[in-house]
Amino acid sequence: MNFFTLDATNYGFYVGALLLSLVVIAVYKDWLLLTPALIVQYLVMAVIANDLNNTTARVMLGPIPLAVFLKGMSGVVAGLILFLTGYAILFAARGFRREEAEAEAAGMGGLRRFFYREEAARLNRFRYVDYLLPLSAVVIAVASTYALTTLLPFSGNFLGDFSFYLLGSVGIAIMVVGRDILKLGAGLLVSLNGADLLYSLLRNGDSPLVLGISATITILLALLISYLAILYHSKMKTLIISEGVRRKRKQVS
Repeated sequence: MNFFTLDATNYGFYVGALLLSLVVIAVYKDWLLLTPALIVQYLVMAVIANDLNNTTARVMLGPIPLAVFLKGMSGVVAGLILFLTGYAILFAARGFRREEAEAEAAGMGGLRRFFYREEAARLNRFRYVDYLLPLSAVVIAVASTYALTTLLPFSGNFLGDFSFYLLGSVGIAIMVVGRDILKLGAGLLVSLNGADLLYSLLRNGDSPLVLGISATITILLALLISYLAILYHSKMKTLIISEGVRRKRKQVS
């Protein structure tokens, strides 16, 4: 089995892995699940994009096409950046909780500590709407993708058109319903993956410069998302944008 080309033996695997990764990124908000799903999506799309491009002027890096290597590695690096960002924020949150515990032990917690516990319990409680809303958005995105693929085909390849519209639609849906910065960043990377697929479908030959620039943009975007997430959490003690805005208004008032 050749893992770098689509055929009857692995077609279903790659398409299923793409759909599953998109559902995980859209529905779940735990970065322990988001980052592996994002890496899987980039690896799958690297193979799909390379196979759908019918150029004969393909640049190889040993047995691996250069396009597959650069796109796959950029996805791995971007996923690792978000994964390490999640860990950094986790340790920062633990430090914040430790400071609160020390303040409470010293008798300085009082009413502020009580309200903080109430707010944390409200934010962390399980709510079905947190999963039903993004899942509904994915269903709408898939339906829109099928309609766009049928009405506005552009590459002459159903899988290519469907994947492009699917990544764009789901990425936008994630950014619309996402509540925290890491989730919004993941949606942006998904949309960027779709834009990169568009280039793969339309390009004529492999340009190492263009492929390298695309991989660099992916990594730089992941670094920017990481920086903004850490900065926002250090100031607001949360990644949820609405909660951060509400806390800022309380401080001002």
